[in-house]
Amino acid sequence: GRLDVKELSTTLRSLGFHMTEKDAEQIMHEADKDGSGYIEFNEFLQLIATHMKEPYTKEELMEAFSIFDEDKSGSLNANELKNVLMQTGDKMKASEIDEIIQEADVNGDGILDINEFSNMLIFGQRNL
Repeated sequence: GRLDVKELSTTLRSLGFHMTEKDAEQIMHEADKDGSGYIEFNEFLQLIATHMKEPYTKEELMEAFSIFDEDKSGSLNANELKNVLMQTGDKMKASEIDEIIQEADVNGDGILDINEFSNMLIFGQRNL
């Protein structure tokens, strides 16, 4: 999974970041370590953590989680996480989504609860 500058801009705006196209290009340049014109998903998570002006509030995390938790089970399964990632414009393989869940899934139950989801967003827990 990777994002180009347009997808990065759209995704960051959907997450509440206010920026110009030039801002998005600058962020892309900073994050695109190999000069490919894309940033990988783990780099994207690190960017969010680095560029957040202030941490997400508990209420914001709960609201995001409840939106993504389509079946209202109190957890995010692979399909729900896939839907989230597709909404942000990131085209990822099922194996990549499984890898994200595995890395963020601290208790090993195959799904993300609110704490694991929060840690993934706040700390950019996917550090490959």
